[in-house]
Order: sequence, then C-alpha cells, then structure tokens
Amino acid sequence: MFSRCSSGELTMIALAEAVKELTGSGSQLVHEPLPEDDPRQRQPDIALARERLGWTPTVTLREGLAPTIAYFDPCLASGRPLHSFSRLASQV
Repeated sequence: MFSRCSSGELTMIALAEAVKELTGSGSQLVHEPLPEDDPRQRQPDIALARERLGWTPTVTLREGLAPTIAYFDPCLASGRPLHSFSRLASQV
C-alpha cells in the first residue's frame, strides 16, 4: 500500500479555509476539542511510492479540490443522499 498524497503537511484549518474559498461558502468554522488519541501532527511519507513507482505529486491541493467540488456540488444542491450520485464519479 502506498500513500499517494503530498508530502507536505496540511492542517485541517487550511483545508477547510481552502474549501470555503473555492466554494464561496459563508460557513463558520467550528473548533471542537480533539480526542485524546488524535495525532497532533500529520505528515505523510511518500518515499516508498517515489522509490518503487517513481511517483511524485503533480496536482496541488486547489487543483485536486476543483473536481471534487464539481462532483459534490450537484449532490448537495439536490438534497438527495450522496450515494445516489455514484454514477457521476466516472464523469468527473
């Protein structure tokens, strides 16, 4: 199994703010206490994928979020359960 992501660290706040900006959302971020066993720092190690597959990330966070947002937009707008949109995944 390989971790296929950026090797850089990304906070949940930075991710949430990027999603808010790209979607034009006016949602407020709510800060809740972390569970005791929650890791305080996450930084994936993609060395194995780089070494064995010659793979390195080429898509930025914002580039990856764009098709994700495009996929979920109609799902959320319709009010239907997200699982009913599984056919859209192959179109995005």
